[in-house]
Amino acid sequence: MRAITIVAQNTIKEIIRDRVLYGLILLATVLVVLGLLLGGLSYDEQGRIITDIGLLAVEVGCCMLAIFVGSSLVWREIEKQTVLLLISKPMKRSQFLIGKFLGLGLVIVLVDVLISLFLAMMCKAYGEVHWTQFAVSQLGVLLESLLLLSMSLFFGVFCRPTLTILFTLSAWMVGHGINDLHFFSDKAKNETLRFAGLAFSRIFPNLDYFNFKEAVIYGDPLNGLLVGRALGIFTAWFIILLLGSIWIFNRRDFI
Repeated sequence: MRAITIVAQNTIKEIIRDRVLYGLILLATVLVVLGLLLGGLSYDEQGRIITDIGLLAVEVGCCMLAIFVGSSLVWREIEKQTVLLLISKPMKRSQFLIGKFLGLGLVIVLVDVLISLFLAMMCKAYGEVHWTQFAVSQLGVLLESLLLLSMSLFFGVFCRPTLTILFTLSAWMVGHGINDLHFFSDKAKNETLRFAGLAFSRIFPNLDYFNFKEAVIYGDPLNGLLVGRALGIFTAWFIILLLGSIWIFNRRDFI
C-alpha cells in the first residue's frame, strides 16, 4: 500500500506541473461562461441553457483530462527509463499501475468538484438547482471519466501516447453512439450485420448510461436502478481493463 501511495503522490505532483491540466480547466471554465452568455439571449430558458452547457463543460473537461493526460502516464516513465528504477525496488508492476491510476483519478475528482462548484453557483444565481440530480450527474461524470482513464491506462501500456489518445477518443465517441448503433442494427435486413451490430452494442460500454443531464435540467426524479446500472457497468469494465493492463504490463520487457 505504501508503494501505491508513493506512486500516486508523485503522479499528482507531475500532473500539477503539466500545462495540459490548466489548459483543460480553462477550457471547461470558458464553456461555463459561454453558457452564461448564451443563456442571456433567452430570458425564459436562461437557467436551462446555463445548466446544459455547464454540465457539458464539466464532462468535456474531466474526460479530456483522463484521455490526454492519462495517455502519457505510463509511456512517460517508459521513455525516460524511470520505470526500470521503480520496478527494480520492492514494488510490483501492478502497484505501479494502480498508483498511476489513483494519482490522476484524484486530480480528476478535484477538477470535477471545483468546476461543479463554480457551475452550481452560476445555476443558483440564474435559476433553480435540483441538488440531488446535480450530485448524481457529477457522479456520472466521474464514472465516465474514470472509465476513460482506465482505457487510457490499458492502451498506454503497449501504445505510444498518440495512438492511446486516438483509441480512447474513438472509444469515447463509439460509447456515446451505442444507442444509435443498436437502433440501426435492429433495422438492418442483413442478418450478419444485424447480429454483429446488436452483439457489439450489448458488449461495448454504453457511456450514455452515465449521462443524467436531463434529470438536472428538468428536475426529473431519478431511478435507483439507472444509477445502479451505471455503477455496475463502471465496476465491470474497470476490473476488466485494470486486469488487462496489469497482465500486459507484467509481460513487457523494458530493456
